[in-house]
Amino acid sequence: MPSSADDYRVSAMTMNEQLLKNYGDFITIELEEGASAISVAALKYKIEQKIGISPERITLRCKKPYAIPCSDDILHDEIVFLSLDEYKIFVWYYGKKYSVWMNSADTMSVLKKKIHGVINIDPARQTLYQFDLAELESAVGEKINERVLIDATDEKQDLRKIERAMRNVNGALFDEVDSHKTMTEYGIEEKANIYVSVDGFEILVQYEEEKIGKNGVVKLKSNPYYIYGVNATDTVATLKRTIANQVHNFHPSRTISAYELTVRLGSHYDIALEDNKTMKDYGIGRLGTVYASTFEFEICVWYGGKLYTIVVNKGNTVQTLKQKIKGIIGIPPERQTLRRNLPTAKVLEDNKKTMEFYVIEKGTIVFLALDEFVIHVNYSLEQTHKKGLKLKELKKENTRNVWVNSEDTVEVLKHKIDAMMAWIGLFHYEFISGHECLTASGGDENVKTVKQCGIKQGHTFKVKEMKL
Repeated sequence: MPSSADDYRVSAMTMNEQLLKNYGDFITIELEEGASAISVAALKYKIEQKIGISPERITLRCKKPYAIPCSDDILHDEIVFLSLDEYKIFVWYYGKKYSVWMNSADTMSVLKKKIHGVINIDPARQTLYQFDLAELESAVGEKINERVLIDATDEKQDLRKIERAMRNVNGALFDEVDSHKTMTEYGIEEKANIYVSVDGFEILVQYEEEKIGKNGVVKLKSNPYYIYGVNATDTVATLKRTIANQVHNFHPSRTISAYELTVRLGSHYDIALEDNKTMKDYGIGRLGTVYASTFEFEICVWYGGKLYTIVVNKGNTVQTLKQKIKGIIGIPPERQTLRRNLPTAKVLEDNKKTMEFYVIEKGTIVFLALDEFVIHVNYSLEQTHKKGLKLKELKKENTRNVWVNSEDTVEVLKHKIDAMMAWIGLFHYEFISGHECLTASGGDENVKTVKQCGIKQGHTFKVKEMKL
């Protein structure tokens, strides 16, 4: 915690300079000595003492200017957004009613941003309508519950019936809202009703999850729920991001990323849908059903003659795996080199590639080596190509990377290069340049280390194919 209010002000302003530039002045509120958090009511009282605004006029939002108003205790290092004279209106989105806090001077574009903060719908995809709830109920012929439960089999509260009534009643019921006009200009006051229309169709999602805890496997299976605003041209990757957000909305304690999800048309035995394909490619249309899941599994990490068990899921990246290894073994990620199933196999790269990409599954062994660096092996292959009735010899030059440790002996280095060459189909070759430790003959050179030979990061060796 900063030593003084001034220190806190400086550090907060340094971290949030652009934020403060966009959203107004910064006010420092000092907490009681030793306190790490403050309640919303207590913070409003302190604001009143500081700048003279009564608590009933104050609305506080945590972290984002358009988020839901703060309800939990506020930590000492949080940025809180303050607005005045707000009132609550109701936003209806596919049968559910949400509370949104507005100011009479807010424009409809601001309302769209606040809706995005509450329901996570991109403002660009929103079309807003103002309506009278009593008129809507009259048009539907029944009372609409404050929170309509979405159930495709429940005809009494059929969501599509309400949708049709909203769209078919003449002019007086719905007027499309202009995003540049304010709440005052539209006469939108406290407890007004706004309907959000989103292009696209709805699909049904069944989500299940398995997590490995101290007491074994914990399973979570949600009730089927709808996702709205899906378009035929949306990719599976887009759908995964939407599902990940919805899982957090329905289960606040669960936070998952789109990378962790597998989406299928049937049970978990069906083939997973590919990220770059669209809803149209898979024939997913209105009221279609998809099954989304994320499962954790155990892999083994071999290091120092021991096997360590690590819990991962298919969406974890190599960087995430390295962080988990650090938590168990204590080795910093920057010192780790990982390989799958063989200590001489291809190195697992950090650049956002996942367990699924490297086919790392339950029971996979990952080999951990320390302080390795890359050297290059340049080689050429003579390939025969048929051109018409003639055979033509072509030389194709390539470069491959080999990971080594400074304490590896020359003999170990040669074995690593042998393994790499065998992998590309070059079984007979000779060194022609690069370093005398490898090009020289004799057993004495084989016991020297890479460090003793002066071989460093980026060193290049050249080999050529031997004709037998």
